[in-house]
Amino acid sequence: MMKSILKKGKKLKQLNWFTTPSIVIPHGLWGIISVISGLCLIFHSITGNLDPYKRSSSPLILILYSISTVFNAIAGYQLTDKAWVETRDVFKQCAVLQVCLAYFVVRFSCHFSETLLPSLNPMLDINIRSTNNITLSVVRVLDILLSLSSI
Repeated sequence: MMKSILKKGKKLKQLNWFTTPSIVIPHGLWGIISVISGLCLIFHSITGNLDPYKRSSSPLILILYSISTVFNAIAGYQLTDKAWVETRDVFKQCAVLQVCLAYFVVRFSCHFSETLLPSLNPMLDINIRSTNNITLSVVRVLDILLSLSSI
């Protein structure tokens, strides 16, 4: 039993955590950041401390989780060619789903809504409203595209 644990530990040490598939998007590093920040969010939720989700707090953990999850998914998608042939499609689909879920974490947070909802104020300057209408249109298109890709 102990021998197999040591063998697995050696294999983990031999992995290239910081340069696979590239130095810019290392799958191992972004995966670790994604898992740790995700566990932090889950811990806050389970204990009833909803500070990371409140408007009054900084959205740093949510943004860190979302960005690291997207980068991890992109790197994982790039690594699918190294997987067994039978599993490549599943890994690609999981990577796309992971990007969609990370988008919706940000999209449905109160911080995101707070930045877009003021654009609906009719008292704003017409130039600001037209720019914000373009932003809202882009968000609607992204919502549609990312919801269809996860089916």
